[in-house]
Amino acid sequence: MVEDTCLVLTDLDGTLIDTDKANNLSYLKALKRYLPNIDFTNESRITRTTIEKYCSDKLLIKKIEEMKCNFYNDFLEHTFLNQEVLDQLVKYKKTADLYLVTKGSRERIVQLLNYHRCIDIFDRAFFCKPIPDKYNYVLEQIRCDPRRIVVFENDSEEILDAIKAGIPEQNITQVRI
Repeated sequence: MVEDTCLVLTDLDGTLIDTDKANNLSYLKALKRYLPNIDFTNESRITRTTIEKYCSDKLLIKKIEEMKCNFYNDFLEHTFLNQEVLDQLVKYKKTADLYLVTKGSRERIVQLLNYHRCIDIFDRAFFCKPIPDKYNYVLEQIRCDPRRIVVFENDSEEILDAIKAGIPEQNITQVRI
């Protein structure tokens, strides 16, 4: 634990909760309706970028994403809470504020946190979907010395962004699920 921590920032997808299977199942159900002849089953995580490789129709991609969101609730049992990260957050909660920092949609994130009964642990949530550098954005919004911030994150690019924003590398835990 970092001494004198004032704030803990954590990502959700792939960090606090493993969402890959539910994400893919939701997308596959939607894709079956709109792009039934394309095999997406070999993708580790289906994203908008994945779909854009096969489809250039922006309106169709938007419909697929909306349908994926509608189906997501059907696959919540395929998400898995990272108990090790949650236990660390609970320890930090005794002395620091906990902020969720995610590029996921508010609706889906709330579904996941409610499903795993951990929504109340967070003091604040930042939904940064259209923002390319979520850690820099959060640091611009808050008052806390970056040297006193701890981060839990799975994505290497996001970790680099956190370091560029001034959070010391030794304060960042790269999570692997």
